[in-house]
Amino acid sequence: MNNKEFGPNTKGNYYIAIYYHQKNSVSNNDKSRWCITANKQYAYFNYSNENNICDESINNTFFYFSKNEPLGCDSEMIGKFIGSKTTWHGFPIRSNEVHFSEVFLDFLEQREIITKVFRRRIVRGQI
Repeated sequence: MNNKEFGPNTKGNYYIAIYYHQKNSVSNNDKSRWCITANKQYAYFNYSNENNICDESINNTFFYFSKNEPLGCDSEMIGKFIGSKTTWHGFPIRSNEVHFSEVFLDFLEQREIITKVFRRRIVRGQI
């Protein structure tokens, strides 16, 4: 199985859909797997990157929050995109795997990326 590369996007960044994070890869307890296509991963990365959806307290990381559609094979609803300079990759996570700052959660709520209820569920580690 091979990685799939996308880009560059409007910010000059590339996204790599890494094979071991794909739904058809062999299950590995150390790696979460997307249940969405590589094209959707790239679209969600672009949205996060171009709208600067990042928590300043977490370096070189963008996030995507799904309201309805599970992103991961284990029903994860958050996409985490990590990288350096211009090359990025992502994987689905649960909210109990990261501690978001209050400033970032305020930003998400004010921009209507998440609702108050979704925010409470993030804080409780239920997403």
